[in-house]
Amino acid sequence: MIKKNPFQLIVALLALNLICFNLYSQDHMAPKNTYQIESVFQIDIDSAIGPATYDYLKTSVEQIEKINSKNPTNALLIKMSTPGGLVSTTKQILNLMGETTFPIIVWIGPQGSSATSAGAIISAGAHYLYMSEGTNIGAATPIGIGGDLGPKKNNKEKEEEKVTKSPDSDVRSKAINDLVALTKSLAESKGRDAAAYEMMITQAKSFTAQEALSKNVINGIANEMSDIWPKLLKSSFKIKNQAYSIVIDQPNVSFIKPTLGQQLLTIFTNPEIAYLLFLAGLALLYFEFQAPGGYVAGSFGILALIFAAMGFQFLTINFGGIFLIILSLGLFVVELYLPSFGLLSLAALASLIAGSLILYKTDDSLFELSHFVILSAIAPLILGMGLMIFLLYKTRPKEKIGNFFSILNTHGQVVGELMSESEIHFYQVKVDGQIWRAKTSQVYNIGDLVQVMSKQTSDLTLEIIKKL
Repeated sequence: MIKKNPFQLIVALLALNLICFNLYSQDHMAPKNTYQIESVFQIDIDSAIGPATYDYLKTSVEQIEKINSKNPTNALLIKMSTPGGLVSTTKQILNLMGETTFPIIVWIGPQGSSATSAGAIISAGAHYLYMSEGTNIGAATPIGIGGDLGPKKNNKEKEEEKVTKSPDSDVRSKAINDLVALTKSLAESKGRDAAAYEMMITQAKSFTAQEALSKNVINGIANEMSDIWPKLLKSSFKIKNQAYSIVIDQPNVSFIKPTLGQQLLTIFTNPEIAYLLFLAGLALLYFEFQAPGGYVAGSFGILALIFAAMGFQFLTINFGGIFLIILSLGLFVVELYLPSFGLLSLAALASLIAGSLILYKTDDSLFELSHFVILSAIAPLILGMGLMIFLLYKTRPKEKIGNFFSILNTHGQVVGELMSESEIHFYQVKVDGQIWRAKTSQVYNIGDLVQVMSKQTSDLTLEIIKKL
């Protein structure tokens, strides 16, 4: 009978456990599928996060999803440099990113770029996050329009604030806690350090590229976009709890340009510009009520308020487009009854173009209004306005400014005597219902009929002779 060594038995059991663990890991933890990236679609987010950003990203995602339905070999790269934006839009973007069936890569670059506030939270939802040297990420504490700046409070003031907590502070705490939970959940699902993201919100912490890499906030550093592809090779990611391993070489990069309507929305729905438009709209309406009847100030005021309402997300983009089109029709009608030298028509035309460009921008819309259709509808209006301007120009008075009222060789009547200087006499002469100052070398009586010979533009004095 062979005597067994207890030490050998322990080693054998450990080896057996290790083999079983490796088999389990290969079967349950390693990606079962590969995702080969042949094409990368790029979009740029380089402004404040708002409804226009969400619409731009949504249309891009839909475009990639449509292509992927035939050949799932595409990815989305978001080149980001943003100061932040609206929390509500940020959550919409995160929901959109969570529903995609392809990898999303966020690159904060080039140097000098930053993903702060809403940009940092959106970056947490990306499958891959890279930063260029000389960039930063963080400072995601939510603030109001008026800002959250003020003198730093000491410990005693903080304790007093906790005791006398106001409803506003409760609302702020709820907003912060909500963002913290959301961001930590996103970071954990992507294998990143959730504590660092929590510091971005609760302490307004901001990290450089190297700091973010050391704290496992990002996946790596890429100074150029081309530096990302080697880092993606053989990396793994999850889509709807399904693991994939990336296969990539040198993909074709295509840039998705924002539409004209999205560019327009980017300008007018910027939170800061929307606030200024709101104030400008109120001021124009105030001027209209103070001096009613012109309707020009009121028209531009309503136009500004509609854009401001879309920027505040009080009015959806689609309904905003409808209101702009209705406003344009109303302004065209008012122009027919109240000539405004074309100002109302210009406002109506701008409102019609803007409303047409942003129409059909709903979450479930599968239809997009063609620019050719918009041009076909607006071109006759532009041609009609151009024709009216041309006809007005052709029928303008031909005289120079100094001779806009020609009275040469016309007849008048002496109605008053002014004075005499040596041999020059001055009279008041009525010509075509107007009283003129006239001079002559002859002596006239009141009631005499005279003929105008010339007019001096310097002092508007007529030279007259007695009618023969």
